[in-house]
Amino acid sequence: MKKINILLPVETIARELDYKLFFAASFANKGVNVIVAQHNFFHTRYFRFKGGVYIGKNIFIKDFPDTDFRYYNELKKNDITLLHLDEEGGISFGGEEGWIAELDQRINPEALKDTDYVFTWGSFQKTHFQNKSSLFPSSHIIDSGHPKYDLCKPKFREYYREEIDEIKAKYGSFILFNTNVAWANNLIGHKSFLDHSPNDPNYEPGPKRKAELVRLWTYQNKVLANFVALLHKLCVIFPNKTFVIRPHPGEDPEYYRSVFPGVKNIYVDKSGAVHPWIMAADLVIHDGCTTGVESYLAEIPVVSYESVENKEFELKLPNQCGTKCTTEEEVIEAINDLERDPESFVKKNSFTTSTKSVLKNIESDTYDNFISMVDKIIEDKRSKNIYSGEISTLKFRFGEVIYELEQFCRSLIRGFFPEKRRNYLSAKAHFPGFDRKLVENKFRSIERVINKKVVVNYLSDRLMVVTSTDDSE
Repeated sequence: MKKINILLPVETIARELDYKLFFAASFANKGVNVIVAQHNFFHTRYFRFKGGVYIGKNIFIKDFPDTDFRYYNELKKNDITLLHLDEEGGISFGGEEGWIAELDQRINPEALKDTDYVFTWGSFQKTHFQNKSSLFPSSHIIDSGHPKYDLCKPKFREYYREEIDEIKAKYGSFILFNTNVAWANNLIGHKSFLDHSPNDPNYEPGPKRKAELVRLWTYQNKVLANFVALLHKLCVIFPNKTFVIRPHPGEDPEYYRSVFPGVKNIYVDKSGAVHPWIMAADLVIHDGCTTGVESYLAEIPVVSYESVENKEFELKLPNQCGTKCTTEEEVIEAINDLERDPESFVKKNSFTTSTKSVLKNIESDTYDNFISMVDKIIEDKRSKNIYSGEISTLKFRFGEVIYELEQFCRSLIRGFFPEKRRNYLSAKAHFPGFDRKLVENKFRSIERVINKKVVVNYLSDRLMVVTSTDDSE
């Protein structure tokens, strides 16, 4: 039987692992192999998956229009269909002009082949790309929402039950602070961060772009300082409450430990995915973080603490979720109100038609429709594929052994190059490697949720192959 390979890249484990595993289990049907791997793995392995389907955005290294097409060209050379699904394609700074500018940096559909597809987070993005693109088929630009946001909703809560219970057992009743100030508190340090792009150490921004980055850095430093001041005040006013700080994946958690020495009711914890933390919390406090949206969808009370007014860098959709506060006193009042009437906080919002248009998940469930659409594309591709789709897990295992030896040799000399070591540690924080036991437990939970069994071939801490139990090797 002819097979086809689905390529699922993972860049940041804490942000992507859960929904990518859901994808893997959902797409693993008879004749379909799903390869889940660190995104860099695919950059040098496209030739092994001829005629496949790639779901993600990691083949473009730099912003458009100056992006690097080398990996995309290799993908197309091997007859691999791209289903472009962005991790950050819906929530952008400022108003509609800023959203458009960000979209145009993320992807240009006219640069794609007409066999590819672009899945958008909402109707705003779909309309923009259809109006902009005269060459790319408009029917291949699909307003799908992003399925990862559906995993926040109560119908998927049972999947996170074990993690929720573990968090509650550790911290009891707590208020969760989600920060999003990686420009002010970055893992690779201020000097390296301001001199280079955090996503590409070889890319140096020009004067105009650098001035914009410095403005953002300045703004986020003010936000960060206000968060620290607020937390210090809250831990005094509410000495019997527990506050947990969960930094953004790109942030340095040690900063928060250093500014709250000896404070007994503040904890810093960056472990695991964010969804169970949200679901375990009594209240989520944030400023311009997508966790505000995730908390709203999870029906958890939200406070958007917008302490610095800045229209240029405001993230409107997250800050329209829950109760908006601009002063420490308003946050204190909100916490007191929450204790009196927690139900009044659930699903509270100040959405506009414009902000709702950037994320379909706000008003619709999207996961099942997305899986159904992609299943049809995969089956159509498989039926027309001239390639067998066969893969050799033995060759993959051998290749991973060689890769690990190379990484070991690099680790011996990395200490002599401080900047390279910082970049390595930053990358490692985003992708520490697949934890086999954790992954296996997650798949068992997913099988219960979607009522389907899969087989997981764990080849290394950055590579696994997921197949259907109905399939034979």
